[in-house]
Amino acid sequence: MSRGGFTLRKYLTIGELADLMKTSTSKIRFYEKEGLLAPCKIDDNGYRLYDFNEIDRLDTILLLRKMDISLKDMKAIFNSNSVDSYLEALKSSITSIDSRIEQLINKKQYIVKKINYIQNFMTDSSSFNVTLFAERILNCLHTGNILKYSLKDIYDVLKSKGIDYSDTYQDNYIIPLNNDNYSFCLMNTPGIKNADSFDRIILPEGMYLNYEGFVQGYDVIDNEIVKLYDHMKKNDLYPIGNLVIIERIRSSDYYFGKINISIQIPIEDNKK
Repeated sequence: MSRGGFTLRKYLTIGELADLMKTSTSKIRFYEKEGLLAPCKIDDNGYRLYDFNEIDRLDTILLLRKMDISLKDMKAIFNSNSVDSYLEALKSSITSIDSRIEQLINKKQYIVKKINYIQNFMTDSSSFNVTLFAERILNCLHTGNILKYSLKDIYDVLKSKGIDYSDTYQDNYIIPLNNDNYSFCLMNTPGIKNADSFDRIILPEGMYLNYEGFVQGYDVIDNEIVKLYDHMKKNDLYPIGNLVIIERIRSSDYYFGKINISIQIPIEDNKK
């Protein structure tokens, strides 16, 4: 029944409430399921109906969600009906937001670093530089002629060590030994499983001659090592430690068919 174009019905349906509050009926039902909201009555036809009190409650819920207040904290606020609970929830939200801001800043820094790194090698050129590196601790996963391993060989090695393939999707350190044998290592990071069970190799802090470039495959790495030693000879640089080959997995992704490598060797610090 209506009069002058207006209904005489006193309450709003769930659809009308959702339209009024610019939300969805599914969200309203979700909040009801969580015990945060309830219709003021359900009519004979099973329609959920809402009045001013429910509008106020839903408005508060939506506001708290915008402030990233959790459902758990919302329930505490409504159950206690106290200002103290409200303040505690707001403080908890600030802590959560600060944590996410830090994560986003770290993510942005990683992306900026990756952009700079890729742009530096857009010309696919090789370069030499002398760089001071801090001490690096490596976990040695395997020793063998790994440069000639098939994908199945690598899979078997990782499986036997309980290592996830995703763990290797970082810089892989390859330490030449003798008789075509190499130590395959990963940086010692908290995420590596069974890290304590591996042998360790320590790359000491110091000055390193660093050769950065791209190769078509592992079979030509020896040629790049020759370039490194030629550069040392021409520039009167003297090695004082073992060679290390670093395969930069993430960077190689952007250069299909090529491997981004860094060949490093510790050298005498001429400034001392």
